[in-house]
Amino acid sequence: MAVCAVLCDMNSFEEIAFWAQSKEAWLRRFLKLEGGIPSHDTVNRVFRILNPKSFESAFRRWAGGLVPAVSTGTLAVDGKTIRGSGDGENRPIHLVSAFATECGLVLGQEKASDKSNEITAIPELLDNLLIRGYLVSIDTMGCQSQIAAKILAQKADYLLAVKGNQPSLQVTLQERFGLAQREALQQAGQYARFSEEAHGRFV
Repeated sequence: MAVCAVLCDMNSFEEIAFWAQSKEAWLRRFLKLEGGIPSHDTVNRVFRILNPKSFESAFRRWAGGLVPAVSTGTLAVDGKTIRGSGDGENRPIHLVSAFATECGLVLGQEKASDKSNEITAIPELLDNLLIRGYLVSIDTMGCQSQIAAKILAQKADYLLAVKGNQPSLQVTLQERFGLAQREALQQAGQYARFSEEAHGRFV
């Protein structure tokens, strides 16, 4: 009941109970409801005793069932800090999410203790997802050999961004794709260059 209510934009225990009461006839097609629709206090108590990890695991299995087991889409993995989630003593919450671009669905999230710990949060997130057949794209923070190996082990492909935080790799790539190769591609009409200013940096 709660999941359906939240999908219908009900965001509090009171709203969940109100939604369930208004949809009681429909809900009885799937649930026994021998005691009727629970009150908002009961919904609150249920969520208080739920194990968050168990609930998350069940939700991921359910969400995974909405997506084909083998996909050719892109899975965008990215970290975001939730604005307003910190205070004077606690740092803001930083989440790493996996977004299936083809179906517009977040398949999973993992909390990182801070932005630098995306490197440890990403493998934990990937462990809980079925990514076979996906192209997994990650920004420079996730450009790590261990993460690339994990993606390949799960029968997926990866697209990783390389910038100055990986100087040796960046130099190697620049050497491999040197000026002569760029000129050849440009002459063949297969080369394009684009730059923009974002977050105070030219990319």
